[in-house]
Amino acid sequence: MAMKFKGIGEAFEAFFEEAIVERGLIDKLMEIENGFEGWLKLEFYFWLIKRYNLSRSKDEIGMEWKTQLNKKASDYKKTKQCDLWVCDINNPDDERYHYIEIKAPFNNDNRGKMLHGDNLSASSDLWYISRIEAGKKALQYPLSGSVIILGVGFDATEWKEAVKDIKKYANIPLREKLIEEDKRHEKIRWAVLTHDYR
Repeated sequence: MAMKFKGIGEAFEAFFEEAIVERGLIDKLMEIENGFEGWLKLEFYFWLIKRYNLSRSKDEIGMEWKTQLNKKASDYKKTKQCDLWVCDINNPDDERYHYIEIKAPFNNDNRGKMLHGDNLSASSDLWYISRIEAGKKALQYPLSGSVIILGVGFDATEWKEAVKDIKKYANIPLREKLIEEDKRHEKIRWAVLTHDYR
């Protein structure tokens, strides 16, 4: 039986403990210096399918989906490519979706992915993912928009300031789930920033 879904932040927290910590991937992360997040996208995608018994063929979950943006964002661009999308797991017949962007910055030359100022940044993604237009097109009914950030090599002060900058730039109502410090792995931190649609 599928587990009760509480939100993207809570789901990522459970995923982090199971897939990253228990499988020993945390040690492997510390050995590399590459901010490519494709691996994290796939890991989380397969974990969600298994945990919540989701089906791609039933449009319950998927990767790489282009959504239309509302008028507030259309002056800048018309669409937003989302890394992942997941149905309202507790009410799958409602046809509303959680849209997710994922960033995995390392505290080196890839650090820019944490900050605003370019189209690849977490703050830019958060701003756009909170402005998805509800419409008649399939998979175009937003329930929430989230940015997941897994940071490697940041100390507590650097991480706190980076997340603060992201929230300030996005300037929208948010729910947040984050870990600022974990004695088991002091240089690995994560945050999930979620905008809820009404």
